[in-house]
Amino acid sequence: MKDKSSAKATPGRPEGDVAPEILGYLTKHPSAEDTLEGIVQWLILEKHLQTTPGIVAHALAQLIERRLVTTRQGTGGPMIYHLISHSAKAA
Repeated sequence: MKDKSSAKATPGRPEGDVAPEILGYLTKHPSAEDTLEGIVQWLILEKHLQTTPGIVAHALAQLIERRLVTTRQGTGGPMIYHLISHSAKAA
């Protein structure tokens, strides 16, 4: 298992710079939602970022702390991450 320090960066991009990618996608697709594992796979396969679940979890925690992303969890299912809707922010 690779730790944060052993992950390689995409040229010109720090390997830990995934929060803007996640937020950008969710902003363009406000109904999108996914699990941590799904987001990691998307970043690796679609954005060609070499990242780890730990790095992505940290980025998601920052987005949650900034009240931009929230979570929901079904009975016994994985945590699902999604954009906080504008109407939810106003409430």
